[in-house]
Amino acid sequence: RRLVGRALPRSVHTMLLSATLTPDLDAISSLFLHNPVTVDCTEDDSSSPAALRQFWLRCSHADKFLLMYALLKLNRIPGRSLIFVNSVDRGFRLKLFLEQFGVSS
Repeated sequence: RRLVGRALPRSVHTMLLSATLTPDLDAISSLFLHNPVTVDCTEDDSSSPAALRQFWLRCSHADKFLLMYALLKLNRIPGRSLIFVNSVDRGFRLKLFLEQFGVSS
């Protein structure tokens, strides 16, 4: 780990993004980040690692957007959500799809 940290030039901009900041992540970040800035977006305790939940469903590629819309519209996913997609293009398409039906994203 330290070898990689020393190999990175100081002029390289490095970002570490995480929904949770555990002590392990904090230790790793100290190896790779110089003068890090932490942005804490928590409003309450609901984003602590113990409160986070993960959902996944198997479905056809064609049904993914519709299923996501239904889950969000029917409040089957409570609170704020972080949705992972496999590309920037797919994320943008999902955003456009959801906004067509009044779901802000």
